[in-house]
Amino acid sequence: MIGERILTRLTLLGKSQSWLARQVGLTQPTINALVRGTSQSSVHLHKIARTLGTTVDYLTGETDDPGENAPPPAPAGPTAIMMPMVLPPTVALKRMFDGMLKLVDQGATPDEQALQLAEMLPIALSRVRELHFGAPGHLVPIEPTASDDAMPAIAHPVPTR
Repeated sequence: MIGERILTRLTLLGKSQSWLARQVGLTQPTINALVRGTSQSSVHLHKIARTLGTTVDYLTGETDDPGENAPPPAPAGPTAIMMPMVLPPTVALKRMFDGMLKLVDQGATPDEQALQLAEMLPIALSRVRELHFGAPGHLVPIEPTASDDAMPAIAHPVPTR
C-alpha cells in the first residue's frame, strides 16, 4: 500500500525516487525498498508524506484522501449521539427499580447484584411507559397516572447544551 501510494504521488508530481530521497535525506535504495514493499515502514514517513504533499494516513491506507489537509480518520469505537428527552417521573423510575430489585438474586454478592441490575437496565428503561422523546424546545409533557396522585410532582427541566 505505502509503495503504491508513494509511486502515485511521485507520478502526479512528475518526480523520481532519487528526487524524493534527496528531499527527505535518505538514499534512493531506501525509498525503493518502501516502493517495492520490502520495507513496510520508515521513521521518516512523515517527511516523505510532507514532501509528496500528502499525509502519513494516506500513505499507510488509513484514509483515501491524499490532500495535505485531509481530516484524520475517525477513531474506532462507539459514536455518541445526543437526543433531547424528558425522563419519566420519579414515581415511574421508582416502580421500575422496585421491579428490578425483586428480580435480583438475593443470594448473590453485591458485585453480582450490580451486574444483574446493569444487564436489566436497558430493557427496564425501554418498558417505562412515561418515557417520551421530543424536539428541543418542544418537549412532550408527562401526564401523571392515577397511582401517581399520592406522590409529589417533580418538575422536569428542559435540557440545555
